[in-house]
Amino acid sequence: MHDLLIREARIYDGTGNDWFAGSIAVSGDSMEIMRGDTTSLEAQRVIDATGLAVCPGFIDMHAHSTMTVLAAPRHDPKVRQGVTTELMGVDGNSYAPFVDADDLERWSVFNAGLDGEKPAGLAGRVAVPGYVLGAFNTALLHLTKSVADHVAKDGIGVVAVNPGLTETDRMQDALRTWADEAGVPQHEFVAAYLSANVPAGRFAKPQEIARVVAFLASDAAGYISGTSVFVDGASLKGF
Repeated sequence: MHDLLIREARIYDGTGNDWFAGSIAVSGDSMEIMRGDTTSLEAQRVIDATGLAVCPGFIDMHAHSTMTVLAAPRHDPKVRQGVTTELMGVDGNSYAPFVDADDLERWSVFNAGLDGEKPAGLAGRVAVPGYVLGAFNTALLHLTKSVADHVAKDGIGVVAVNPGLTETDRMQDALRTWADEAGVPQHEFVAAYLSANVPAGRFAKPQEIARVVAFLASDAAGYISGTSVFVDGASLKGF
């Protein structure tokens, strides 16, 4: 019995050839591509991939995930989009060696808008200045417009979604850490943080972000392209 069977998929083998119909059986650390009828095969888990595509993992040759992947090694945002390999340290940025802790601190502030905040274990926490965040959002908007212009002739729309602070396990962990650093109860820290940074007075719920993304991916939003949508409770106003 196989560990996993992905049945009746459109398989792209990564060579540039057209897709072909088949199934993929996984046992341990080995896999086998099968053509033809696989209904007699048994597996602990079976995925019906009818009408869906299966392909090798994508390679991101220009990734700004270095600090992010240190803080969250599972790197779910990329893995869930099919990216399994990334090239980091791009644009001439080197993440080591640093002369001292202050050197790391200065570089982290400068680079946080692109590669994310450094983990708290690396010489303390770095706050991202507004001008860094503003520069990042401006660059993202221009990138979105550029890509949208390039693919519009193919009927493809491109929209960037900028979520604000969201109620996630990672955010809760960060709030606990920041409250401990400030030496105040977490609920007091959260109230003060929201008052100073989020005019809406609360964090976003993951479902709110997801609903916006679902709408932008629907036919109803087919004419929206080349822009950024902020889902942030006005927390980025002015940037």
